[in-house]
Amino acid sequence: MRTILRGHYAGADPGEIRAALVPAGELSDDVLGELANQPGIRAAVDLMVSWGIPTPATVRAVAAALETFESSDDFQALERAMNRAEAEEVRRALDEAEPGVVRILRAEIDQANLLVALRLHQAQSEGQDVDAVDSAERFLPGGSLPAAVLARAGHAEDRAAAAAILVAAPLEATWRPGLERWSESGDLVVLNDDLNEMLKRQAVGMFATADPLGPGVPLAYAWAKENEVENLRTIGAGLAAGMSPQLIEEELVIL
Repeated sequence: MRTILRGHYAGADPGEIRAALVPAGELSDDVLGELANQPGIRAAVDLMVSWGIPTPATVRAVAAALETFESSDDFQALERAMNRAEAEEVRRALDEAEPGVVRILRAEIDQANLLVALRLHQAQSEGQDVDAVDSAERFLPGGSLPAAVLARAGHAEDRAAAAAILVAAPLEATWRPGLERWSESGDLVVLNDDLNEMLKRQAVGMFATADPLGPGVPLAYAWAKENEVENLRTIGAGLAAGMSPQLIEEELVIL
């Protein structure tokens, strides 16, 4: 759905949009193709509403954001609406999930919110104009980090102050060294890589700790398989760029 809306926003033709889709979910090729063939975002969203896809709650949120998008040409308004609706569905599902799974899903939401707050801080530090989006809309629900704390970090005086606010919050302990390194370097790419690795290790750890009959073990398998794919992609990209095997190995995440 996100790819289709991005394609319409970019003015891509239906063939280009269809080529970028991965028809591995519940939606058939025919449904995806029909959405890609629509003349624009409003027509695609109207069709999504009539079909109730990807979920009724998500498409209602996207439809409600259409007016903001059309008046401001802010495509992120649609993406924020979709992300918040998806996070809200995850939050509701957490009430019935086992503790290990809850911790992973909350950490995934916290990572997304933390990076949004630090990108906001970086943009303001560089003197960029920052859109006046309310914190309740900017950050996803369902995480452990309160939106008020994330907003304070985003508006902190400097990187050290932003890191201190987050470290003092209910944060995953394994994330604190990465945040402290970010406060010295300001490199969000490295921080994101650090957080991704910690999250992967935590998720794959459910092989040993989760209920054998619950969702934790298949979730751990999915994370491990995704990590394998990312490692293969890293190896291929490194070889294509002429990197040495030693340098490529340093980029791999071996769980």
